[in-house]
Amino acid sequence: MRRTKAVDKFLTKFDKELKSGMISLILLYMIDHANESMYGYQIIRVIKERTGGSLDFKEGTIYPILRNLEAQGLLQSAWDTRGERPRKYYHITADGTSALREAVRDWTTFSGIIGALLMGEAPGGAGGNEQETGDDEEELVQIDPILEDIREIVKGGKRRPARGDGS
Repeated sequence: MRRTKAVDKFLTKFDKELKSGMISLILLYMIDHANESMYGYQIIRVIKERTGGSLDFKEGTIYPILRNLEAQGLLQSAWDTRGERPRKYYHITADGTSALREAVRDWTTFSGIIGALLMGEAPGGAGGNEQETGDDEEELVQIDPILEDIREIVKGGKRRPARGDGS
């Protein structure tokens, strides 16, 4: 079946909104889990490689977000002018690591709720964690498997089946 202009317009806007909300999370994650500081174009290349080309961000998208994350104190940068081209290398700060953990927690809760709604389940049944336990240690333990899933996805590995997927 051929899509209408209205459907194309909706999907284009939806895709843009979905990605724009996740780019900061992806950047913080990539920089946090790199073995060394990374420069902007390198980050773009690694994201593209690790997602099999599914995420192919343009420099005009990434650089303003990197500057914004730096202005917020979540990243720090340093210029390296020794090579042929000067490059600005980024590394994550302690606040950036904390923000990353919180963002992963929020994303996990939100995606669980949306997944449950789309599958016709009650949101609490899809892994959403509506109750704050107040126990940071317990919350971090719950986040670790999620971070592992994200690492596998970013590395281009296989994702574990979703709950109730049966595959």
